[in-house]
Amino acid sequence: MSLQPLSFHVNDPNFYAGDPYPMYKRLREEAPVYWDAKEEIWCITKLSDVQSISRDPTRFRSAHGVLINDRYRKVPKRESILSTDPPYHRQARKLVHAAFTRRRIASLEERVQELVVECLDGIEAGKPVDFAEQVSIPLPILVIAELMGIPREDRTRFQRWSDAVMIAAETQDSGNMQVVSELITYLNGTLEERTKNPGDDLVSTVLATRVNNKSLSHVELIVFCMTLLVAGNETTRTLMSNGLIALADHPEQMAKLVADPSLVDYAVEEMLRYDPPIQSFTRTASEQVTISGTTIEPEQRVVLLYGAANRDTEAFGDNAEHFVVDRTPGRHVTFGYGEHYCIGAMLAKLEMKVLLQELLRRFTHVKRGGTVERTPATLVRGVKTLPLVFS
Repeated sequence: MSLQPLSFHVNDPNFYAGDPYPMYKRLREEAPVYWDAKEEIWCITKLSDVQSISRDPTRFRSAHGVLINDRYRKVPKRESILSTDPPYHRQARKLVHAAFTRRRIASLEERVQELVVECLDGIEAGKPVDFAEQVSIPLPILVIAELMGIPREDRTRFQRWSDAVMIAAETQDSGNMQVVSELITYLNGTLEERTKNPGDDLVSTVLATRVNNKSLSHVELIVFCMTLLVAGNETTRTLMSNGLIALADHPEQMAKLVADPSLVDYAVEEMLRYDPPIQSFTRTASEQVTISGTTIEPEQRVVLLYGAANRDTEAFGDNAEHFVVDRTPGRHVTFGYGEHYCIGAMLAKLEMKVLLQELLRRFTHVKRGGTVERTPATLVRGVKTLPLVFS
């Protein structure tokens, strides 16, 4: 059977807002390296291929853009740490890594716990609640603002700014670019203040960090702060929402967690694998390369479909399409792989772990309380509204 009649189009935002997984399965089985003629890009769906490309930054570059829609714009040099290649990428990564050490992330657990309790206190047993509005959206913003040392009175603006940056990644217009400009102005002020009065926050740490007597430039610091805000917010927000949807749709798995809360770490990994927040990133071939028997020519783009790779039966077994909270964690690619493995992965896992632990202390059941509304987008499989009922 040929996939051509299906006219799979990787740049359709509504595809990701629906259920992309049946198509991912067909792609893996019938055309694991699939040519999207409309978008002129190779779609990669096997876990081993995604990993192979991800750990080969020489032959598959990020500097020409890492988003599907980067084809339609000129990507600025070093736009973010995501769109850089070695050797610069390694230098920049070392500079920001000081802010994300295991010790620093572990030290945040108590404060994350307080913020989780603050959000969950608004949920009443037996009454429908929009979990996205009550928890998934505000919680990661609060944590990132805490990390950056942002005054509490300024934090409500961060959600608007973060949403505008995400929209601008898909389509830029005067409206969202004006909001992005507001964020840049705010960050300029923050950097100026922290340079004069450094504190015990992430921004001050990065400002003070030197590697080989080098530091990030002012522009690079602005880009880092913007990347942190968006990556640390949007992805964790979606992880929380997608994870709760999975529990609501699989009550037997919720029951496993209630019976054995020590499975929480496994459950977090399974939530990341089963329905990852980030669905894809792209690379550009620098030379002719053969992937799974298919020849990719120089300057052709490839899109690494993480959601597809994470359900590869060759890696995760015959039940890869199932949500199993006690699954032995495999090498999923939700946080990327190789050079660009997400620096903030430990923070996202910590937030989700603390949230699950606190939910299990309060409730034993969760079910859908209405229709889940997703936001059409090609990058993040986001959730706009999530009505749930806890009991």
